[in-house]
Amino acid sequence: MRSDPVRVAVDLETTGLRPDQDAIIEIGAVKFAGMRVLDIYQSFVSLSGPLPYRIQRLTGIVPADLRRAPQLASMLPGLRVFLGDAPLVGHSVAFDAAFLRRAGVAQRNPLIDTYELASMLLPALPSYTLGAVALALGVPTSIHHRALADADLARAVFIALLDRLDGLDTRALDDLAALPAPVGWTPGPLIRAQASERKERVSASPFAALIDATTGGDTLAARGLHPALAHMAIYQEEPQSAVKPAPTSPVPSVAAPPPSRQITALREGLAEGGVVLYELERKDGAQIATLAEVVRWVASGGQRAIIATLHSDDMIRVAREMLPRAATAAGLPTPTIAELDLPSAYLSLRRWFGAGRDPRAGAFPLDVTRGLSRLTVWARETTTGLRADVALHGGEEAAWERVRAGAEFDDTVDECPYNQARLCFAARAWARAARAAITVTTHATLAASLSGAQTGLPDAERTLVIAGRLMDDALRQAQTITLDPQSLLAVLNALAAEPERDGQQHDLLRMAGALLWPEKPGRKASAPPAIPVDERAWRAAIEAARSEERAFFATLRAALRERQESSGRGGRDGRGEPRDNAALRVDADLRGSDAWARVERAWTRFAQALAEAAATARAAADALAAATDQPAYAVLGARTDLLGAARRLEGARAQGACLITRNDDAAVTWIRTPYVPFIEQRPGRPDESGDDEVEDEAQRIEELADAPSLSRIPIHVGKSLQSLWRPGRGLILAGWALSVGGDFEMTRSALSLPESARLAPVTPDYSGQTLLCLPDDVAEPNAPGAQSQLDSLIVELALALEGDVVAIFPSHAMLRSSAHGVRRALERHNILALAQGVDGSARQLWQNFDSQERVVLLAAGSFWDGGERNGRAPACVVVARTPFPAPSDPLIATRAEAWPDPQNQFMTPQAALKLRQALGGLAWSHERRNAIVLFDRRLQTRGYGPTILGALPDCAPYQGSLSALPDRVARWTRGEK
Repeated sequence: MRSDPVRVAVDLETTGLRPDQDAIIEIGAVKFAGMRVLDIYQSFVSLSGPLPYRIQRLTGIVPADLRRAPQLASMLPGLRVFLGDAPLVGHSVAFDAAFLRRAGVAQRNPLIDTYELASMLLPALPSYTLGAVALALGVPTSIHHRALADADLARAVFIALLDRLDGLDTRALDDLAALPAPVGWTPGPLIRAQASERKERVSASPFAALIDATTGGDTLAARGLHPALAHMAIYQEEPQSAVKPAPTSPVPSVAAPPPSRQITALREGLAEGGVVLYELERKDGAQIATLAEVVRWVASGGQRAIIATLHSDDMIRVAREMLPRAATAAGLPTPTIAELDLPSAYLSLRRWFGAGRDPRAGAFPLDVTRGLSRLTVWARETTTGLRADVALHGGEEAAWERVRAGAEFDDTVDECPYNQARLCFAARAWARAARAAITVTTHATLAASLSGAQTGLPDAERTLVIAGRLMDDALRQAQTITLDPQSLLAVLNALAAEPERDGQQHDLLRMAGALLWPEKPGRKASAPPAIPVDERAWRAAIEAARSEERAFFATLRAALRERQESSGRGGRDGRGEPRDNAALRVDADLRGSDAWARVERAWTRFAQALAEAAATARAAADALAAATDQPAYAVLGARTDLLGAARRLEGARAQGACLITRNDDAAVTWIRTPYVPFIEQRPGRPDESGDDEVEDEAQRIEELADAPSLSRIPIHVGKSLQSLWRPGRGLILAGWALSVGGDFEMTRSALSLPESARLAPVTPDYSGQTLLCLPDDVAEPNAPGAQSQLDSLIVELALALEGDVVAIFPSHAMLRSSAHGVRRALERHNILALAQGVDGSARQLWQNFDSQERVVLLAAGSFWDGGERNGRAPACVVVARTPFPAPSDPLIATRAEAWPDPQNQFMTPQAALKLRQALGGLAWSHERRNAIVLFDRRLQTRGYGPTILGALPDCAPYQGSLSALPDRVARWTRGEK
């Protein structure tokens, strides 16, 4: 019997993330073998400089703890002996190892990262912090963010993860061991050792032959299916015919309370059809009541309904949680419910068992390895194949791109044995939707279907669109065409990698060659292809396309810069707001310029190169059809990816021709440099966020910098909805922010809805919950002193409320300015200020807000979307400036021009709706007593102020001096009048 190896779980507390600049302040380590703890090591480390406040808050370590601590140099000999050459275990252990190695210890110790293991073995976990992983595994937790406690927790988590790894079936373990992982992927050696030990165990078993015979691998392979399919949950699931049909006869419901005005309009719309604009409160009960009416309508007549939600996560929540609750509230059985996302949101078994995980050569990037390892475990368990059911973050999305389904891969669908065996995830979702009484989908899926794409969305008598105001964005996105340098280059590099970047060429052409050419060393022999092939010519065609791609986008960038310089455009828009990106409308004037003539010439060359690259991909796919002595699933997978690449290049060529040559009044064509947010890593551990969002975002920004795209965006998209409210059909657009003071004209116009639409505004009274504050002695935006007044107000409110404040800004530039102004002032009072993009993503900021006391959030971007709070709601929301749309945006400018009075009829209502949307999630989706401070003085002095304020629900008013405001807010939130 083998003895358990000795390992050391280690955790450090440091003053920051940079080993070359920051210092270790505490070391904790636990030496263990299996379940036995052999020894422990813990010590503070003296610090010559100040201890950052954020680290004190995060760890609980204070300067007094370090004053009598030993210096690091004196600890190193003992620490070196304690660690020895044992593997180091930890959560994001590379972080700790980098500091230790900088100090001269642990130079050769292998690393085992519990973060990497957890992200692989718990593929659906939304957060991968050490505490979240421990909770998911049922491991008891104690104090976190102290070195010894976290080291011991990492040890316990590792043991639990090792048990989970040992519980994987042999095929999954072998697949993980076979991943061409980079050296930096720490689970690799552990997985390979586990797989080797498993192989020895199984081969030594007298039942090994019986085990092999019962897997059904040979039978599956004979049908063109991969043998590993036998171990997947989808293969073992009950047949689709077992799904119960929708009820077809009326079912009596329990008595309901008297209906509100909104419910009455909703019932009439469900019963009679037509269009309903239906506002509802953000409270959970209002949404359940709405869904209960849909359930009643379905049950009463056996007709079909579609519910469109904003995102995939919302779709899952509505389908799996809220609709069953609604049925219970209605006193009815839960009807048959189906979830249906875009085809690209499903796993493709053709690609999964084809080119998706093929090593081709060398190693995958770390993000791709991490994503594929997670998908390897998840693919064994899933019966939906739905992307939203697995947690992928940042660069791990590249792994999904390798294995997802999508319309571009349909050229091989007829020959797909997984489809013929009714095992295709997307096809199964389509079949479920065709049988369901209620299909829950997303805005994007509904918009794609209405725009002519094949999505599998069934015809339905009634359609309910939740967050209906945003449906025009989805329709516009579905009908937008874009030439984007990153996506085009990704397709070309997938076909043939750039030699100077990767001499081993990880690409589809090499994979095709491995299946075609017997003379290549190490490749399995194949009969000579029936179609003549020339690998050098193939690669030359892709390289030519890559060269023309660079030339075309360089010419496009030059045209953008030339026009900006000639127009003298500054860094701010017409209201003094900073521009976060550069956009240039391609109008008749630009199209007649010399710069555009150069763009057209570059496009002609690029279009020809794209056609030749697409033809090359198709030629390689056709040649593979002759590789009859190769496994059918391998050939099918490679052909699927090659034909998919060809389709994408052909589509780009067709779209580019439209963008370059077409100019009409129905759309806006523009050149845009991507928005580049400010990202700065503040001191802290990489695992605080549970993912690598900040690091991935920084890398993404570097790749996108100075890379323009060319897009054509339709101006009016509402006509696409007309099929949903033709005779016999009904469309209900529900949401919190549909009207401005009861006026639905902005929403009705944006979606081309009929004047006969039923209108059901909601006028909730929040005067007992929310204090609406309008300070009357502040400077207007951009006036001298306005920024310092805002910063002082945030500080004073935070002091009065002991943190518990969220401030939202219209731009990241303004956010950063306030962050510098308030951070130190708040830290002096033991209040932590976290800024979006500076201290993490929106999700990371909310995690800290929920888990810690005395926290202030400074935010922009996604905070305006008004997402509902599942955790602690803030006591006070500060709106730094009214969120007017940017007039420098070509689409905004064009849409505004369609109104006789652009400011009052378009810009102001848009700002009102966005403000109401944001406050709906931050202030009114919960029951907590709170305050809102509208800092923008213009709401009291400009003509548009009453319109924007009138769009908000009734609140308790406060209009007075800035100096008295913090105390008034504090008294209000304590329950005083």
